[in-house]
Amino acid sequence: MNTLYQWRKTGKGPAGFRVGKYVRYRPSDVDTWIDGQAAC
Repeated sequence: MNTLYQWRKTGKGPAGFRVGKYVRYRPSDVDTWIDGQAAC
């Protein structure tokens, strides 16, 4: 399984949304998620 798929399935990754058959991530959501991971 793909890591991003696993993270999306378990809610551990950044917020994503579907555009057709693709999952897309807003850069600001990814930055926020990364900042949250660095705080751990």
